[in-house]
Amino acid sequence: MTQFGYTVPTTWQGWQTLGEEVATQHPGYIVGSVGDNWDDDIYLWPSECHVDDVVKTDTIDINAADPNCTRATALIDPLIKDGAVTTDSVFSSTFGTTYNNKILMMVGPAWYGQYLFPGIVTKGDLAVADPLSWGSGATVTGEVGGGLWFMSSHVTGAAKTLTASILTWLSTSYGSQGISPGYPAYVADETPWIAGQQASGLYSNQIAPVFAKAATEVWSGWSPVPWSTDSVFGSTVVTGLNSGSTMSSQLAGFASQLADFAQSDGYTVVTTP
Repeated sequence: MTQFGYTVPTTWQGWQTLGEEVATQHPGYIVGSVGDNWDDDIYLWPSECHVDDVVKTDTIDINAADPNCTRATALIDPLIKDGAVTTDSVFSSTFGTTYNNKILMMVGPAWYGQYLFPGIVTKGDLAVADPLSWGSGATVTGEVGGGLWFMSSHVTGAAKTLTASILTWLSTSYGSQGISPGYPAYVADETPWIAGQQASGLYSNQIAPVFAKAATEVWSGWSPVPWSTDSVFGSTVVTGLNSGSTMSSQLAGFASQLADFAQSDGYTVVTTP
């Protein structure tokens, strides 16, 4: 960023503008990727896209025509066309060699630092910045990774007590949380996790305030559901992108499959105005 004279954007619109400049002035460099199942969490979730919003116990809001969905894809499609956003998977066998020192920016989860970037960027060349806003309203973000621990209602007696202890340990103990590249959900584990990340030498700035702030900004309108929204995104949008389609053109199919899953699980599907 310093070498090219760029300023880190604070809005999604600024991110797109910079991406277009990169495509023209520094072809080969990228500002993001849309090649994995979870990229709906990275781009649609922080746009408050209503395709996964459980509004009542048995009612879900799924609307691909939601302006919050289309504004996100309208930004991304031109960047994909120009090459500033790649459709390669970050886990592909060639991603590291193709984009070695060619990643100008990347919107993504906290675990990208420890898990993805070693070997792709030089130590000390990586920094983190606050989630992007849309220029108005509260800044929100998505999240990638983590999940929920469940105990079956069939577990009883001593086994129930032991299972509860295991789930508590998995969710709160630094012995569990500390070995993950993902940012801990349990607040008490955040400080030692940050210290380990900072000591790695990957980052040139202090990451604690950025991650702590972002952790409070995850939009609550993207709900945990019995089906995998990410898998549906992969089978529709990502597959379409790999075939040369636009992200915008795949939204309807994405929402349609989500609605099928929701209805098969007993949800009533509604759409926002």
